[in-house]
Amino acid sequence: MTLSNDVLEAQKSIVDLLMSMFLGLGELDLDDESQTVLAVLTEYLDAPDSFETVPALANIHVTIHLSISSTRTIALLVVIHLRSPSLKSGSPPLLEVSIKHPSWLPRTEYERLLTSLPPYTGSSDRGIQGSEDGRDWLMQTIEYFDSEDTKKALLTEQTSSLPVVDNVTLPRNTTITRAWFYLPSLSTRSKRDDMVRLAPKYSITGFVLAGKPGLLCIEAPSPSAPDAFISEVKTVSWADIPSHQKKITERHREFNLPVRAFEDMREVTEMISTRGARGNRGNMGEVRVFLEEKGLKGVLEIVLGATEFK
Repeated sequence: MTLSNDVLEAQKSIVDLLMSMFLGLGELDLDDESQTVLAVLTEYLDAPDSFETVPALANIHVTIHLSISSTRTIALLVVIHLRSPSLKSGSPPLLEVSIKHPSWLPRTEYERLLTSLPPYTGSSDRGIQGSEDGRDWLMQTIEYFDSEDTKKALLTEQTSSLPVVDNVTLPRNTTITRAWFYLPSLSTRSKRDDMVRLAPKYSITGFVLAGKPGLLCIEAPSPSAPDAFISEVKTVSWADIPSHQKKITERHREFNLPVRAFEDMREVTEMISTRGARGNRGNMGEVRVFLEEKGLKGVLEIVLGATEFK
């Protein structure tokens, strides 16, 4: 059953609130279908008399990537209902929130985390009150993850349960292979975190840059390591992504290099300013300067082509 216009307004206000809170690159994801639904909903609420009937509206799916540390995030999957749903008792009547299991958190700690979330104590009414109470509970959940106590507890459990991978001794007396990869779009923070986390396993250094396009540079002690690394990223970190969306193309590869240009593997997204209507296109001029400072002058033009700099 379609919700009343007042309730649809309240539900839309939740989406608007989230989009105003999470403005950073990769902090909030709204899939194409949900963007279309939001546009139709906005048009309908602005001028309902211009519609013969209330449009059929699917639910809006929002993914929020909450920062736990500089390299750790947790993804909140939020479903905002635009039709009267049938949900279990003890949960918001018009809202669903689930926590995706981050790859860096052990299963037992993830299950413990789920039981520690703030309980929902609001109205079960599928009207304005239920929508507003659901919004308030969602804000409480976000605040819970934003608290220093929660972050400290999660990071303490993570470091005590997982092997240390940061202080990996890089192989010496070997030549280096450097590979450059192009991604049409790279925004999801957890996927970028996984690249950084996995790199020490293959003695890889380099960088990852989010945006449209995304860039990945890999330095490895053997010619086969970049391919093995990308394969594991696709099959493990990207296992939940449809195959047609796993678009990553090798643009350039250098062999038999005497030294590395990078000391470790890190994300450099925050170092680069953004442009474009959505603020999701990295300033490639700044990327070029960054690479030139590493002694890699001219390589970005090879990887991207001249059109990026027009």
